[in-house]
Amino acid sequence: MEPEREPAAVADCIGLYCPVPIAMTKEALPADPAAEEDIRLRANRAGHEGDGAMRFSVRKMK
Repeated sequence: MEPEREPAAVADCIGLYCPVPIAMTKEALPADPAAEEDIRLRANRAGHEGDGAMRFSVRKMK
């Protein structure tokens, strides 16, 4: 597992509507449309509580 790194850029898309967040990241992530719900359910089962915001990390591949 790679060590955690600081992001090179951050796009705060809270309150923005499609397609603005997609344009801001240049790619729609994740490819799996159920990812948000899957992550929320997994966190709840582990006893964690979300803050209502979803965060995704994107690493540019060569």
